[in-house]
Amino acid sequence: MKVFQRFSPGEAAPVRKISTLNHPRYRGQRGASAIEYAIILAVIGVAIVLSVQSGVMDSITDLLDTQISGITDSGDGDGT
Repeated sequence: MKVFQRFSPGEAAPVRKISTLNHPRYRGQRGASAIEYAIILAVIGVAIVLSVQSGVMDSITDLLDTQISGITDSGDGDGT
C-alpha cells in the first residue's frame, strides 16, 4: 500500500527529477532549439562545400598520394 505524504499549504510538492542532459545549468541559460541546431549544421555544411570547391581537398589528396607513393617506393620488393 502506498503512503502519501501530506503537505502543508504553501509547501511545494516534490517534483520528478528531470534529465540534466539538455537542461540549463544556471539561471538565464536555455537549451538550443531545433532551428539553432539546423543553422549550425548548415554553416558546417557550407564550410565543407567551400573547402572542397576551393581546392583544399585537392592539396590534401596530393599530399596523401605523395606519402603513399613514397611508402610503396621505399620497399625493396621482396615482401619482408
